[in-house]
Amino acid sequence: MKSVRFLSALLSLLLLLSLVSCRGGEEPIGEPEPLAPLAEPREIPAIEEVTGYGNAPEWTDATLATLTYTVVEGGISIAGYVGEAKALRIPETLDGYRVLAIADGAFAATALTALSLPDSLLHIGKGILSDAASLAYLHTPFLGETPDATQYAGYLFGATSHSDNSLKIPATLKTVSLGGALTEIPAYAFFDCNDLEAILLSPKIASVGKFAFFNCKRLCYIPLDGLREIGEYAFHSCSSLTVLSLGEELLSVGIGAFESCDGLRRMTLPFIGGGSEENAYLGYIFGAAVPEFSRGYYPEELSEILLLDGCRVLGTDAFYECLSLASVRISANTERIGARAFYGCVNLRAIDLPGTLTEIGDNAFMYCYYLESLTFGESNTPLQIGINAFSFCRSLRELVLPDRLTAISNSCFASCDALEQIDLGGVRAVGKNAFRGCAALRGASAREGITLADGNQRLAESLQQ
Repeated sequence: MKSVRFLSALLSLLLLLSLVSCRGGEEPIGEPEPLAPLAEPREIPAIEEVTGYGNAPEWTDATLATLTYTVVEGGISIAGYVGEAKALRIPETLDGYRVLAIADGAFAATALTALSLPDSLLHIGKGILSDAASLAYLHTPFLGETPDATQYAGYLFGATSHSDNSLKIPATLKTVSLGGALTEIPAYAFFDCNDLEAILLSPKIASVGKFAFFNCKRLCYIPLDGLREIGEYAFHSCSSLTVLSLGEELLSVGIGAFESCDGLRRMTLPFIGGGSEENAYLGYIFGAAVPEFSRGYYPEELSEILLLDGCRVLGTDAFYECLSLASVRISANTERIGARAFYGCVNLRAIDLPGTLTEIGDNAFMYCYYLESLTFGESNTPLQIGINAFSFCRSLRELVLPDRLTAISNSCFASCDALEQIDLGGVRAVGKNAFRGCAALRGASAREGITLADGNQRLAESLQQ
């Protein structure tokens, strides 16, 4: 029994030591090579660039003479097209008849390259575009039999479930525009539509369901700044997305919403992670169940993050070990940066901290090896900086601390071994080992009466010079 207890205690001790090592003891990551310069990410193009149609002259409006149809209560149901246009737009009304339905197979096996269905539709038949092998652009008010029925793009092309999208939708289809009364893109709607390049959303659409664009590998254009909710794994494997802009109205993002979006380089975000309070770490939206797993999930070329003004808090582990991150624009309203928020962001080059900031947590910028520029905004708001907050920032050469910072915590700038010049600003007390290992330090200034704890010998010598 004693041996079992001993082994149990030994295992617990080993686990504890491994956690301590990972959270701020010995260096967890080897000295990295700087990132090679990245190509500028592709900006989201204009709609016309992507669709090739828009309101261009190629469109031909349908007439009753070019359609076969039946009269139904309140309007007509289109049964077929007998004209020769390649880009066909069907108006909401034709000779006083409201277009309410499209019958089964109405445009099947046609040579259409573009089709715009009216937002007035109440019913769409099965496989209206079956074997329409040249179709490149489609506008539709919904993706099922009715707005309330099961919705998936393949239905329009004869598929019986979302899993057949890739089999039935022609590879020529590059752009889909969604309008009508749709307020959400349903779960699995474009599942495995791997030839699709652009999605145009009506302003009414506020949410994207789970797995909605799963494996849309060529999708490179979809404006998301008006969304309020994004479901789990919604854009999984959309590897052609390079720029992503999410707006202030967003409330939640499901786990893995952008997992395997390996082409992402630039993101604009209203908060970090799955929401403003829960799962508030970036790795969550890339599929990491806990912050410590994030490193293996980030896109390898994700280099730039822009945070919108509504982002007031960067929580614990917000960007934990995001190795590729080189630039972050922090909101001018940011009030708190949590513990380990930028821990291990080895390629972060510069950070501007606003005057609204009141707290920087323990280990917040630890191991930011290539951080060269650190700027503090001035204000009357007191600022606190935690233990080890900037330790091992080995490229930092000059440091100007704000007047509103009155104390430096233990080991705060330890092992910043390129640091040469320090202006301690309003600091009155320097904690133990705050500048331990800063061997290059040769110049420092401080207010009279400052006190230095043990482990700051090099700083003391610099203040006397």
